[in-house]
Amino acid sequence: MSRNWTPQQKNAIYATDGSVLVSAAAGSGKTAVLVERVIKLITREKNPLDVDRLLIVTFTRAAAAEMRERIQAAVNKLLEDDPYNAHLLAQRQLLYSANISTIDSFCGDIVREYFHTLDVARDFRIADEGELEILRQEALDNTFESFYDSEDDCFYSLLDLFKGKQGDQKLRETVLKISEFLTTQPFPDKWLDDMLENYSETDIEKTVWGKIIIDYALSAVLHGINLTENSILRLKDDEKLQDAVEPLLVGDLAYFTLVQLKFVSSSWDEIRQAIFSFETGRMKSPKGYKDNPIKISVSSNRDEVKETVKKLQSLFFWSEEDARLELSQLHRFISTLFTLVRAYDKKLSELKAKKNILSFADIESLTVKLLAKPDDDNGYTKTVQAQEISNRFDAVMVDEFQDVNDVQDLIFKSVSNDESNLFVVGDVKQSIYGFRLARPELFLEKYRTYQKDGESQQRIDLDKNFRSRPEVLAGANYVFRKLMSPELGGIAYD
Repeated sequence: MSRNWTPQQKNAIYATDGSVLVSAAAGSGKTAVLVERVIKLITREKNPLDVDRLLIVTFTRAAAAEMRERIQAAVNKLLEDDPYNAHLLAQRQLLYSANISTIDSFCGDIVREYFHTLDVARDFRIADEGELEILRQEALDNTFESFYDSEDDCFYSLLDLFKGKQGDQKLRETVLKISEFLTTQPFPDKWLDDMLENYSETDIEKTVWGKIIIDYALSAVLHGINLTENSILRLKDDEKLQDAVEPLLVGDLAYFTLVQLKFVSSSWDEIRQAIFSFETGRMKSPKGYKDNPIKISVSSNRDEVKETVKKLQSLFFWSEEDARLELSQLHRFISTLFTLVRAYDKKLSELKAKKNILSFADIESLTVKLLAKPDDDNGYTKTVQAQEISNRFDAVMVDEFQDVNDVQDLIFKSVSNDESNLFVVGDVKQSIYGFRLARPELFLEKYRTYQKDGESQQRIDLDKNFRSRPEVLAGANYVFRKLMSPELGGIAYD
């Protein structure tokens, strides 16, 4: 008996034009939809695809095996009704060589195929974590010994910044953390160069840190405005108290409004001057209002307003000249730190090359190196090899997209036909691999820009849960609807 698909599931199954993002909630039948989509692609009446012309990437080996088995079962089911169908018989045979795998397995095959281009031995092996940890420590020791022997003043100044009871341990840990982070960047050298360039910006409000501070300060200002407006509204219930207190609150509201306007296009010092223009004043109330509930509420709000202003002033404590001087000094330290990181990465690569081993992160990095080159205008440019590989696939399907990083995302873009045949599935609410440097922001970016009725970029929401009882769903939805918002979690829980 055929399955009754929902309209949203049918959209996901039959969508063929352009890039497609499927936001699939827990229990929404995601795997069944993926399998059915594959079956429809290889059995459609007009231009049916061969299953080995599909690239299907899943998160785990178990998921890849399950996907292959379910597709095989679906093909066998069709053959029961039409046992002499030549196309179906061919698909069953091609399924054994179909590209259904994890990202690591796919990248491993690519690196082995193009080993001569990447200058690696074809018979490399994947190192286990214990072996890699030993090599990391050896590379770190060798790198630090080399820098100690160089007697570089910049290096010793950097040591002073990180020094503690454990000597250079904090600096060592920082080098390791940066190195690990760089494995998730498609072009690590460019990332380091671009980051160092941030320390050369002369307009503090335009720096990465200035923008972060201003964004954070803006939320504080809006909080102050909400508190003050709420207090002014409450005073309308008591005319006598309103006459005594409202002028002070109107001044507060004018202050926050001025600061908010300064954030738009003013210099750092102009913003700072506005923030420090706050007049504390004293909230006076008529006699006999000590225990008045409106007065107590308004007074509490004003205390919170003053605390908010203190936080704002602490953020803008430094003048633009002082901040510029600090950035100039930091540029020197960061430059030395990045030189240290590059030296460590080079030494670690040499040690791994001697043992003919690679990590999973190395394989992904080598795949990016093969497929794309950095481009200041477009971010990246596909290589000849990328075009060769993308020509092998009529469709690229990626599961658990909320848990990919920047390197993996670029790989999928490069092996697809400029994303026009890219189909990705995920649920940002189920993203749990941030500790592995996954970037759910990549999913959210597509979620926000793709349209439900889009042509070249389409978003499909699978939001019906078929797995759980209504009572369970109601309880879970009640809790998370209260907790999850664009500010907390990056997306509204709807």
